[in-house]
Parts: sequence; C-alpha cells; structure tokens
Amino acid sequence: MQLAIHHQVEIVDAQGRRLGHFILEEKRDNLLLGTFRRGADFAAVEHLFLAFEEIVNDQVLSLADAYQAPIEALGIRLESPDGRAHWDVFDVQIWSDGGASFRLRETPAVLSAAAADHNGAAVPQVADPRHSSSEGSGVLQEFTSPALTADPEPRERKGVPPRRERF
Repeated sequence: MQLAIHHQVEIVDAQGRRLGHFILEEKRDNLLLGTFRRGADFAAVEHLFLAFEEIVNDQVLSLADAYQAPIEALGIRLESPDGRAHWDVFDVQIWSDGGASFRLRETPAVLSAAAADHNGAAVPQVADPRHSSSEGSGVLQEFTSPALTADPEPRERKGVPPRRERF
C-alpha cells in the first residue's frame, strides 16, 4: 500500500498509543506534510511537541536536538486505517496549529556481492536516511536533526555546517 495525497493514516507510538490522525497533503521525496487531528492518547505526549515548538518559534535552534530527542524516542509510526500497513518515520513534528510533518525511513534493499551472509545468500543493505535528498520549495527552518547526525561529536566541531531542513 502506498501513501497517497489525501490519505488518512493513524499515528501510533511504540507503546501502542493512538496519538491521532494524519492527512497527507504533500509529499517531497521522503518528507510528508499534512494536517494532524489529535487522538485521545495525544495528551500524554503533547508537552513534548509544545516544548519543541516553543524552542523553534523562539529560534533557540541550538537546543532543537535536545527537544527533538524525546519525540524520536517515542518510536512513532504511521498505520493504515485497517492496521495492515505501516510506515516508520523520523523527524516527527506536530504543531499546535494542526500542521504536521514526518520523514519516511525508506529502506530500499540494495543487494551486492559484498553483502552476503555466511551461507552465501544476499543480505539487503538499508539506505542511510542521513543521505536522503529533500529538495523542494518551502519555508526554510535551520536545525540539525538527531536522526540525521548520529555522529558522537557535533558537526560544528568537525567544521561541517549543520544540515538545513526544508519544510
């Protein structure tokens, strides 16, 4: 099942809490943009999203990673209404005005001769989401997503500027 524009999916965390519904309005590569409708379980995690929104609105972007980390730890995924299909996501942003965005964890299988298990069978290699492209128009928000910078040292110390995300 593919996600299509105007599709409604359920937002579920790793604990099985039904946080709400997401209606897809736009898709750019692995970036999903749309509308959020809160569910009964959203109240348990709402404070995390409000704190993140406040940091971004106040442009204290140096703290964005620290506020995004607890959101990532929720293990949020999108589920089809019948529960048969699901999509793993990261860089989850749910705003108080009802807007929401997610990035799909795309895992295309890339088979190569070098990627074989001990029995000689091909082993799929998972694409690294840190190297995905998100070209397109939109408002530019600058912050470094923890899912995109798994390095133990901050990028600034290595002389690499933070990645700019488009939303």
